[in-house]
Amino acid sequence: RLIQGRLSSMAEDLADTGIRVHRSWWVSFSHVSAMSNDEVLLSSGMAVPIGRTYVREARAALQKRQDRGVRSAPLSP
Repeated sequence: RLIQGRLSSMAEDLADTGIRVHRSWWVSFSHVSAMSNDEVLLSSGMAVPIGRTYVREARAALQKRQDRGVRSAPLSP
């Protein structure tokens, strides 16, 4: 499905279902398999880079989901 608009606006609208991890990437929580300091591994096997600007927010969002007991990615140190 094609969605047009600013990624920043869409990321805000979809914050409860995913997280922006890079200037050019937003990922759905349901497709995140694992996360390291520099990339997110998706269920498809694709590795998505995490920008330095987004790493803290992404880690916090995934940790929050784990704390709530929602299926999420294991966090690497």
